[in-house]
Amino acid sequence: MNDDTLSPPFAPPRWLKIAISIAVVVHLWAVVAEPIRFSTRGPGGPSPAASAFRAPVGRYVDFLYLSHGYAFFAPDPGPSHLVAASWIDADGQPQTETFPDRNNQWPRLLYHRHFMLTEFLHNMHEPQSLPPDVPRDSVIFREWRSGRDRYEMIRDGFANHLQHVHGGSAVQIDRVEHRMPGIPEFIEERIDLQNERLYLTLPDGLPAFDGIAP
Repeated sequence: MNDDTLSPPFAPPRWLKIAISIAVVVHLWAVVAEPIRFSTRGPGGPSPAASAFRAPVGRYVDFLYLSHGYAFFAPDPGPSHLVAASWIDADGQPQTETFPDRNNQWPRLLYHRHFMLTEFLHNMHEPQSLPPDVPRDSVIFREWRSGRDRYEMIRDGFANHLQHVHGGSAVQIDRVEHRMPGIPEFIEERIDLQNERLYLTLPDGLPAFDGIAP
């Protein structure tokens, strides 16, 4: 066969090569921008330089949900949050339940779903009260009131479901934080991850203002 009769291989047009190259660069930019911003976060928030680096691809990062998980997984996982429920059963005996519980929620997917619910409740939390000097007609007060109503609706949904399942008196819901042990605790004390001192029941309001009606 004469080589002159063979069709030449397909060669994409120059504009297509440029478009694909730009798309690859933008995607790689978005992939590295979020962890850079997260790793440079300090007490005052993320680094201004890192935020400026992320800004041009910020919407793309959010659209593809590339910003999740950096505070949850290794190498620096944060504390986890549980729900402690307590009530009085039909026989007048106090009962408690804490979830997620790896012994009760099985297989692992069921445990993870409970974990997502408890973290969601914690993330929605707004304090029970605000400092008394916050004006009722301020934006801060209105946003707090809206957030607090939303949190109470979710919390009461948990409580109503547990009361329906277990019966007895109204269920009280408390948020519990399970922190990771510090390096001295882990290396020197060999503290177990389930040690009770790693658990802290979180207050529902601002400690200095609990009991003050908003």
